[in-house]
Amino acid sequence: MADTEDKKEELVATSSEDTEKKEAGAVSTKENDESRAEEGGHDDSIVSNPDPYYPPIVSLPEVEVKTGEDDEDEIFKLRAKLYRYAPECDPPEWKERGTGDIRILQHKIKNSCRIVMRREKTMRLCANHAIQPWMELMKHSSNEKVWVWRTYADFADEVKKPETLAARFSTPENAKKWKDAFGKAVQFVLEKEAESYLREKNGQLPLKSKEATKESEKSDPENKENIVSGGEASAEEKLSQNATEVTNKLDNLTVN
Repeated sequence: MADTEDKKEELVATSSEDTEKKEAGAVSTKENDESRAEEGGHDDSIVSNPDPYYPPIVSLPEVEVKTGEDDEDEIFKLRAKLYRYAPECDPPEWKERGTGDIRILQHKIKNSCRIVMRREKTMRLCANHAIQPWMELMKHSSNEKVWVWRTYADFADEVKKPETLAARFSTPENAKKWKDAFGKAVQFVLEKEAESYLREKNGQLPLKSKEATKESEKSDPENKENIVSGGEASAEEKLSQNATEVTNKLDNLTVN
């Protein structure tokens, strides 16, 4: 009987020791978890790399893509919706061509201006034509946010086509900005074409006057001064006549 009681006491003591060890282990585990949480949960024993680097199999050189606008300055840019008049429909109607930024570009060398517009997201052209001196904006009959104009050569579809276009803006104020910018571009092109025309005419006049003066000097050397003065006067008169002729031609330009 004594041996049985001793064994029972040993079993009870052993189980109590195991229980104490388990409780102590649980407490230490809890303390470790709390300390890790305070430190941000970082474990130095685990190394993580969320953004691994994979070297490319083939290395491609950088390619410079030209936009065709390298020699041009952007003088106007505003978001709008573009429409084209479709006379081929029965009955004719306005068709939406795209929404995006309508821009006016001014060439640095050629002294010309053009209208360029690309569709949002796809970036496909929906307007690409030069501004001519005869162009003018027309008000829409029922919408003050819309302006209409015509062009004889639009290259949005990579083929030259005459188009009647309309741009609708978000507010009447933006529509007025477009009208002002369009008018300034037309005036700029008109002045540059007039200057070019006069420059071509004036470049021929001095050459003719010099040849006429030399022939006159050979035939009558004593009247040299009168010939030179007369040649200068005639050149000035011709310049004045040419300027008047250019002004009259430009004033008579109309859209059929």
